[in-house]
Amino acid sequence: MILIVCKIILKNVKSKYGIYASLGNHDYDHKGDSTYRIDNFEKVGINILRDSVININKSFYIIGREDKFYERINGTKRKEFLELMDGIDKNLPIIVLDHQPSNLEEPIKTGVDLQLSGHTHKGQFFPFNLITKRVFKKDYGYLKIGNFQIIVSSGARTWGPPIRIGSKSEIVDIEIQFM
Repeated sequence: MILIVCKIILKNVKSKYGIYASLGNHDYDHKGDSTYRIDNFEKVGINILRDSVININKSFYIIGREDKFYERINGTKRKEFLELMDGIDKNLPIIVLDHQPSNLEEPIKTGVDLQLSGHTHKGQFFPFNLITKRVFKKDYGYLKIGNFQIIVSSGARTWGPPIRIGSKSEIVDIEIQFM
């Protein structure tokens, strides 16, 4: 029932320039395949970016990264960040979709304006919230470093046990203004 409700909600999302997402570590099966999940996203109009870049209306870029754990699951290394940035006009805003908010030095050094991440679930419950705070420079919320900004969501689902204590499920609605 939940999957049907989610599909209905996602089908009703409208966007002038399309809807884009990147995969997370739980979006691959044990062989590293994500075909089933991608097919379901595409059925509701969501474009999955897998180590790829799209220029939206000649106004800004969206980079969708393969998940950091993709190599461990499937044996194929994700593209280097510099390779993804090759050919990008850095005068235009650059938004990165990277499931895990790790290695923030890469997007900072290469001139990314905004990164959207998840993965941490804000720890989901005690004591994991203490662990995610130590592992990630930003495990939840908003952080600005120079011109780089990151928003890390606690997400709408859970990992492992289906409980949350001290962490709410959320879908973040952000409004971006390019200056």
